Amino acid sequence: MSVTVTHVEDQAAFKALLAANKFVIADFYADWCGPCKAIAPLYTKLASEHGLEGGLAFAKVNVDNVPAVAQEYSISAMPTFLFFANGSRASINIAPRKAGATAESEEADPASKNVADLIRGADPRALTAAATRLGEAARAAAE
Repeated sequence: MSVTVTHVEDQAAFKALLAANKFVIADFYADWCGPCKAIAPLYTKLASEHGLEGGLAFAKVNVDNVPAVAQEYSISAMPTFLFFANGSRASINIAPRKAGATAESEEADPASKNVADLIRGADPRALTAAATRLGEAARAAAE
């Protein structure tokens, strides 16, 4: 079941979203930010493809409207995408998967890892890889 992007209105709503989902990808953006506007349609598409109620949520946090959340996570550039697992910041492999590779084969090959806990800037390839990986993890956890 796909879900939509949740627009966070305050710090309490963000904490509730983290508590209600195994994984969260948070997009910290500003209305005046050109790269934020450019990547927004892809983010919405990824949410519809990989979002899973209770499993993987996609959040948008406007840094000008919800500064407390942006300050809590030291957001200094927009867009910044943060990854969360079980309510805490999490690192994931954001490298696109090589042809024929599986999650298991990549775990066995540490040289293939490009691990990060955030993506700073409008990087469609890294964002797609992160959403795909977290979507797979959310579906596996739901089984």
